[in-house]
Amino acid sequence: MDRSYMGGVERGERNVTLANMERIIAALHMKPSEFFLALDAHFRDITEQLKTVHLQGFAPHYLQGINRQSP
Repeated sequence: MDRSYMGGVERGERNVTLANMERIIAALHMKPSEFFLALDAHFRDITEQLKTVHLQGFAPHYLQGINRQSP
């Protein structure tokens, strides 16, 4: 597999075909199930980090709005 192709994939400039996905997984000496489980865990971590950033960034404004509505 060409290095420029892989670079394009990493930068989001190219799409991966199923055949190339199989090659990548084989090169990593993984089973497809292992690859996708690891990928799922990675995205769960990112999602949790984004939730934290979102809540920290917007929670004070949200809480101020609640306090204004209180009797």
